[in-house]
Amino acid sequence: MPLYVRIMLFLFLNLAVAVLLLSWVLKTYYGIGKEDIIANTVEARMSGMTQLLIPALNGAEKSEWESILEQTGRSNGVELAIYRPDGSKRHAGSERALPQEITVFLEQKFPRPDRRSGREPRGGDGPPPNRPFDPLMDDGPEGRPGPPPRRPEGNRPRRHPVKEGMAEVEMIGKYGSPKQDIAVVHFWIKARENEPNDLMLIVWKLDGASPLFFSWKPLFYCFLGLLVITAILWVPFVTRLTRRLGILTQGAESISEGNFEIDVASDRSDELGRLSRSIQRMAIRLDDYVAGQKRFLGDIAHELCSPLVRIRMGMGVLEHQLEKEELSKLANINEEVEELSQLVNELLDFSKASMKQDTLELESVDLRQLCELVVSREGVGADVSIDVPEELVLKSRHDLLRRAIGNLVRNAVRYAGKEGDIQVRAATLGDSVSITVEDKGPGLPESWLEKVFEPFSRPDEARAREAGGSGLGMAIAKTCITSLGGEIHCENRKSGGLRVVIRLPHE
Repeated sequence: MPLYVRIMLFLFLNLAVAVLLLSWVLKTYYGIGKEDIIANTVEARMSGMTQLLIPALNGAEKSEWESILEQTGRSNGVELAIYRPDGSKRHAGSERALPQEITVFLEQKFPRPDRRSGREPRGGDGPPPNRPFDPLMDDGPEGRPGPPPRRPEGNRPRRHPVKEGMAEVEMIGKYGSPKQDIAVVHFWIKARENEPNDLMLIVWKLDGASPLFFSWKPLFYCFLGLLVITAILWVPFVTRLTRRLGILTQGAESISEGNFEIDVASDRSDELGRLSRSIQRMAIRLDDYVAGQKRFLGDIAHELCSPLVRIRMGMGVLEHQLEKEELSKLANINEEVEELSQLVNELLDFSKASMKQDTLELESVDLRQLCELVVSREGVGADVSIDVPEELVLKSRHDLLRRAIGNLVRNAVRYAGKEGDIQVRAATLGDSVSITVEDKGPGLPESWLEKVFEPFSRPDEARAREAGGSGLGMAIAKTCITSLGGEIHCENRKSGGLRVVIRLPHE
């Protein structure tokens, strides 16, 4: 997972943990949950609206209640209706039918006694049947208010459930079918003669938003805004951080590949800036060190050429002066001189391939002809097959490419020529050309698939010194291919043997 994504995920995880921890503390130590917050908010709003409605109803005739409720409901995005506390009669407002859940609740909590028999009120849990007659609550004969009946001694008059000017929320939730947001508020007003004063306000939420009922939309928009603000604050910071880390990573990878021409320096004053400048200085010093080392090898190899020539000339003269029985001793010395001469030549090739070229002049190279030339020189005594398309032409350097493929074929013949055939293949892959040299030899240990390109590297398990070679062939091949802007790597074949793959750009 990219570092950029991980940082953002940890940020949001941190926010989520903080919210969960706060919720747990509120719930555990203060007994406040999500439902409590929602209910308290809605109750406060409903009570506030009702307390503003009470003075308007007090100062108006009952016939004016309709307009008052309509105006108040329109300004709050709701529909209002005033009922008796038991829900049996509507006094004013919306003509919507009350849901059964609300009707049952009101009948049980505010039951009406049977006016004719004085039996238990509906719902079974109301006040006793000897409750006094309330002219403002109960109807007399033919529905008209009448005088209160005589009540038994000791029976106290009914108390109003709420004080004048106050409101108490009885129900809040979704009721009916389909479900609707409904609130039921109990309140009491000081009414005129023959007008009700103990009332129940029914509040229906309309389809649009209402400031009275709880809605998740504000929280959603708040959360969305929080995400936007977080993104505005964090995304630039994280982007700059990960971009700089990406540049440093590319620079480090380039250094590991032996390319020290990088530009990662930064004028930042923080730790990343210091790290960038340190890597830049390290690359420059490594470049100078490696270049000096290669020049030293080249100079040593060049200086060794003259003594070798003189030794060969002397051995040639000595060969004509010795007797036949002494020539065998001279032959052993000649083999050592030939090996030393081959090592010097490889050092010179490695030095030439490693030297930087400011302007590398490319030329058209017929890849099949080049491979045939290399095989005719390096594949003597081995079964080497060529599978390269006709007229496959590259913009490259003939000498560098010949030297690279020649070293690969030479190594394959040296270490796997007796194990079977060697194959040289080439194919076009998009905007690149792939060149492979395969053998059926012992292959390489997995830990040596990268080390084998280092100068003088020779794994003992597969490359014994007695088999020949100085350990510079693969290093020369890599240096040549890198100079051409390509890549080279090794891999073991599943069926046995080693496969070396070269990737070169192709127009």
